[in-house]
Amino acid sequence: VVTPVNDAVVEGSETVTLNLTADATYTLGAVTSAEGTIVDNDFLLSLATAGTGSGTLGGSAAGVYSAGASITLSATPDAGSNFVGWSAGCSASFAMPASNLNCTATFTIASHTVTPSAGANGSLSPATPQSVSHGATTSFTVAPHAGFGIGTVGGCGGALVGSTYTTGAVLADCTVSATFADIAVPDTSLSSTPPTLSASSSATFGF
Repeated sequence: VVTPVNDAVVEGSETVTLNLTADATYTLGAVTSAEGTIVDNDFLLSLATAGTGSGTLGGSAAGVYSAGASITLSATPDAGSNFVGWSAGCSASFAMPASNLNCTATFTIASHTVTPSAGANGSLSPATPQSVSHGATTSFTVAPHAGFGIGTVGGCGGALVGSTYTTGAVLADCTVSATFADIAVPDTSLSSTPPTLSASSSATFGF
């Protein structure tokens, strides 16, 4: 009886030659073949990450496993990243196949929505919600209608420079709001001619 030993080393199929020796008081009979093939059942599991984001892998470690061994994997995205999924043949739990396997977890940078909100008598441009990558910024043009000026603009930790409002680093969904105010117009209806006093004007004083 020939019993293979599991040496936990990934190898290809091998052809072996067996030397046959008869025990004492026995003689070796005719041998037609002393060759056979031993197929290795240990396979390599490799782990990797990919994508624009980042994260941490857990569960079963990279290494050598026998076919059919139970494999568990976890992928935890870092702040500002999302876990997309595993490469083909890999999942949170599976049996090791009879072949080497590379499991790649893909992470992407998270995105957030910045929503513009303009009050009456003006606008923000762009006027539609903007998708912004985690940690990035975006800008809006603040445009009052004729006869109005910029009142207040705020939100998303930003600042107004001239007519451009730029957010701070966006770490969550947020809203940029703007209000607009009347521009004061001088009253030109009053006469510029100084008043005159008539000769019959009089005043009374008490002592």
